[in-house]
Amino acid sequence: MNPMSYGLVGCLLTLGVVHAESSRPNILLITSEDNGPELGCYGDPYAKTPHLDALAREGIRFDRAFVTQAGCSQSRASILTGLYPHQNGQIGLATWKFRMYRDDTPNMVRSLKGVGYRTGIIGKVHVNPATAFPFDSKALPSSNFARKKLARYGEQASRFFHASDQPFFLMIHYPDDVPIETHMDSGLCSPVGIVLQRGCGRGASKCALPRSRRHEGLGQLPRRL
Repeated sequence: MNPMSYGLVGCLLTLGVVHAESSRPNILLITSEDNGPELGCYGDPYAKTPHLDALAREGIRFDRAFVTQAGCSQSRASILTGLYPHQNGQIGLATWKFRMYRDDTPNMVRSLKGVGYRTGIIGKVHVNPATAFPFDSKALPSSNFARKKLARYGEQASRFFHASDQPFFLMIHYPDDVPIETHMDSGLCSPVGIVLQRGCGRGASKCALPRSRRHEGLGQLPRRL
């Protein structure tokens, strides 16, 4: 399969287009929990995010992109429907039983299925009603806030990529934006965006830097195509 070209949107959303032989490109949409601008491609001096930096370099990096509302379900509903929360009805979290006004609201999944795309989601939908988005394939539907077995997301993506030659739209939601611990020689533990370990203060030699497991997972995806 040919190389992918990417757009990195607002540090929250990664959209990839895999150029298929036909005029209909394959589409890979990646979202993750609670992302911020603590990434190398956005100038953070401490973040080590080479995979995301490569996506930004090879695609389009937006620095004035915003979600329609600062909430998970509301943002997802807007991404998938192209409508503001007050227009589609998802004005609060699906966890709290908020839902879209109509089950048949036009959306990306329905539109792409209508023109012959195979559709899939890995991770949670978190928009009510989930039936409004008739994905052909669904995997790992839980929130997985415990961030367990994250390699499964790449494994499931690989299965989906190679299941058919039909053009595809795949949405992958990583539950993780938790930094992994690393050493830091300077001992500077207080910059904005740095998540501190318990007991990590100025002068300490260990801090948690924004290099997340989700970021490592992103690096696996192009190799699985």
